Amino acid sequence: MLRVFIADDEAPARARLRELMEDIMPEAPTQVVGEARNGVETIERLPQSGADVLLLDIEMPGMHGLEVARHLTRLSDAPAVIFVTAHDRHAVDAFELNALDYLLKPVRSARLAAALKRAAAIGARSVSKIARHRRSASRTTMAAILHSPSLRTDRSSPSAGDADLQVDVVEVGIIHVSSVVTSHSRGQ
Repeated sequence: MLRVFIADDEAPARARLRELMEDIMPEAPTQVVGEARNGVETIERLPQSGADVLLLDIEMPGMHGLEVARHLTRLSDAPAVIFVTAHDRHAVDAFELNALDYLLKPVRSARLAAALKRAAAIGARSVSKIARHRRSASRTTMAAILHSPSLRTDRSSPSAGDADLQVDVVEVGIIHVSSVVTSHSRGQ
């Protein structure tokens, strides 16, 4: 059973994640071991929670979720981070911080289940250790991958008039990008 910590400044969002985890319990067994309303509370409460996975909002008062993730990269036994946010614009930064996944609100139960099952399959806490090792060996960023001319998606080839790049699923080592929309011209 995965031990999950939820960090979101909105009480309804935290409640929704708890409800979704209850709904998907048969396929992705979890236990909520703590919650925080902002980044500072997350940094203070997370270490003693024993969490395997952190469901982390980005836009929070005090300390931004990306800053929380930066702090966690320094820990030897940090939980895997799954960002849960309403903003797609932070996806590249999130994956550069070794996020396991990036879920957009409103979160669908199938996407949450997939992310949690992935965390369980690879051993959530080992994600941060593997990521630190990879970071020291290679710094291939998601930005470079998203700009790659060889990038292909699960969808049909884009038409010349399309303004956005839609990445359905791209696997980079143990990191997956799902439904990330970026505004990059195809003409580049």
